[in-house]
Amino acid sequence: MGKQFLVSILFASLCVLVASHTIINRSKITSTSDSGVCFYGATAERVLNILANGKNRHLVPPSVRKPKDCSDLDPKHDHSGVYRIYPTAGRGFKVYCDMTTDGGRWTVLVRRMDGSQNFNKNWVQYENGREFWLGNKYLNILTSIGKTEMRVDMENFKGVKKYAKYSTFKVGDAASKYTLTVGGFSGNAGDAFAARQHNGKKFSTPDQDNDIWPKNCALWENRVGGGWWFSNCDHVCFTLSYANNKQGLTGEALIQWQTWSGSAYSLKYAVMMIRRVNL
Repeated sequence: MGKQFLVSILFASLCVLVASHTIINRSKITSTSDSGVCFYGATAERVLNILANGKNRHLVPPSVRKPKDCSDLDPKHDHSGVYRIYPTAGRGFKVYCDMTTDGGRWTVLVRRMDGSQNFNKNWVQYENGREFWLGNKYLNILTSIGKTEMRVDMENFKGVKKYAKYSTFKVGDAASKYTLTVGGFSGNAGDAFAARQHNGKKFSTPDQDNDIWPKNCALWENRVGGGWWFSNCDHVCFTLSYANNKQGLTGEALIQWQTWSGSAYSLKYAVMMIRRVNL
């Protein structure tokens, strides 16, 4: 099997988020916006090696030396892609930067597109990120270096698109159970993160119940599990099951944005990203 064929197969199912810098010559590489769940870890590293060794594929540094996050990049010079960021001292870590949506400079936290990744993970895996989530400890770091805004873009299975934007987004540290602070809504999807539901709530997973419901919201009814800032339980959750309601699952078990009726049968696409605003 040739490298070109192998690359096309791998990019059909995952989004590579592990490059030290961004990948150029994009005409030869499937866009990450057309791929599925964004992956981290050893699997993606192997794919990156194939890309880096392929003909006419090059890795280039960002226009800014050691950016704190995607907010430091310049949309005029830096393309959407994978960058190593340095929010604190040390080696930094890799993230995917969206440099086109709403002015660009967004750090992607999670993307759901095809249901290929199982989000039924434990507390430690959500904390460290692994192959499906940027990682709660990294969310805490990124939202602690300055005031941060958050944007969500969604599409339902009818092709209708909506968005929501929040002027405030912050994730606490491990001692706080990664408590969420969110507010300042604008957009056309309705405020699913509304105060009583998610603002001020701790993060819960199937193996660590920190919500205010008598039962664990991550496992409530026929849910298979997902980590989130649950209340009792949620108006939005992007880590539950993905389906076009053809598997007999109800809306409460699917990725959703309840203030938009078009999400009742699972969203087809959802991306959540943050951007520092006190530059």
